[in-house]
Amino acid sequence: MIIITCKMQAAFTIKTSDPSPHEYISHIGGYGWLFSQAQAVNAIFNQQYYFYRYINGRALDIIIGSKDGNPYLKTETDSEQPEQLLALPDFDEQGTLLALRQNKRKFSSLK
Repeated sequence: MIIITCKMQAAFTIKTSDPSPHEYISHIGGYGWLFSQAQAVNAIFNQQYYFYRYINGRALDIIIGSKDGNPYLKTETDSEQPEQLLALPDFDEQGTLLALRQNKRKFSSLK
């Protein structure tokens, strides 16, 4: 059996309003791909995909953390909270960058 592992660079997240580290990020994505947190955790666990976050000229591995028995994503340099992933741009479920959507609301309210 041949196992192929793909390297995927994370470029954005979809966040929830839940403050707990295992619930705060619902999805992780990059250019042309999107995984729910559960899908990404399973892909890492099964060694199907290798995810990383590129920051300050360095690729940080995205690994599986655990809080109260609940797996979640974080980078290798994060403590309990996935700070490096939370710093990624935030998109919504329709693929809209939230900062752009908020700016559109501001501009339309000025008219």
